[in-house]
Amino acid sequence: MSQLKGEMIFQIRPDYNQGVNDVRRVVPDIEYKFSFNQEDGLELSTDEIHFHFNKFLRSLGYQIDNSTFENFEDEDNDDLELDDDTPFIEEEDIDGQ
Repeated sequence: MSQLKGEMIFQIRPDYNQGVNDVRRVVPDIEYKFSFNQEDGLELSTDEIHFHFNKFLRSLGYQIDNSTFENFEDEDNDDLELDDDTPFIEEEDIDGQ
């Protein structure tokens, strides 16, 4: 299979003559896009596409649970983890309680 390179775009452009009289009910234009280049080693499977499509749906207000693919560990932030032996220090409130 040849290496793909391009841009994936998910968008919604509703008719703004939506017949509503409350601005909170108007659906905005939404465009979600990301670039990919498999020649640089980027993987693009259905899991990755599904990950981005879920983000697009969330931007529209849909409540979608995170998949196991989306619950990944950020390897770049390993140094931010706290040691389990780090003591928790309670501070007094301003009124001394």
